[in-house]
Amino acid sequence: MDFRLDMADTAFGEALVGRMKLRVQCEGSFAWESRHDRVHELPPPGGTIGAGEDVTLCVAGPASDGVSRRHLVLRTAGRQWTVEDCDSSNGTWERDESGGWQPLPAGLAVPVGDGMTLCLADQFVIRFEHVAVAPSGRTTNKKGPPQAVRAQRVAPPELERFAGLLLSRRRADPRDRSVPTAEELGSEFGLERAAVYEWLKRLRALPEVKDFVKGNSRDATADAVATAFPYLLGPR
Repeated sequence: MDFRLDMADTAFGEALVGRMKLRVQCEGSFAWESRHDRVHELPPPGGTIGAGEDVTLCVAGPASDGVSRRHLVLRTAGRQWTVEDCDSSNGTWERDESGGWQPLPAGLAVPVGDGMTLCLADQFVIRFEHVAVAPSGRTTNKKGPPQAVRAQRVAPPELERFAGLLLSRRRADPRDRSVPTAEELGSEFGLERAAVYEWLKRLRALPEVKDFVKGNSRDATADAVATAFPYLLGPR
């Protein structure tokens, strides 16, 4: 455990990787107990957040109610951060553009966008912010370097979860190019067979995907989606 959160006063921590800084702003009442004070270096491949003692950021006190021992994992790939729910008991919820909450797909490492807000429990909400830093480690005046990778994701969230399931076998084993059957996809999402093909059509119609489509089959759709959204295949 590198640092620990206990409920007391509001606080925030920062993680530094290369020339990108990820600020984690926690909503609620906390106090940091850390020899690193309020700035924390989190080297690649990243770290974990949870209520257990074997994580990078340990949530303690009342805020830990509902937080799993190993709830989230943060990773870096070049200049991009990703966050993944570790199949937590109560799940992780992401605030959408309308202010509502959508479940974060478990087991899928999704890009961390600037301002991304996640709820791990009733009393524990975290917000991510990308900040540019100079080679010395000091924050620059500009928020986010121009060459920083933007968080490009499948939208809306339910289509992202569907795409994640479509590529689940490839994510588990890159040598496995097979995709779930229409029946398996329908069973997971409670869809009739016709609706499954409609969702596959929605994926192929995405602006980021349509130029890569080479057919209407599930395999062709999976190939195109994997090319357009490589994060669905897991950390790289």
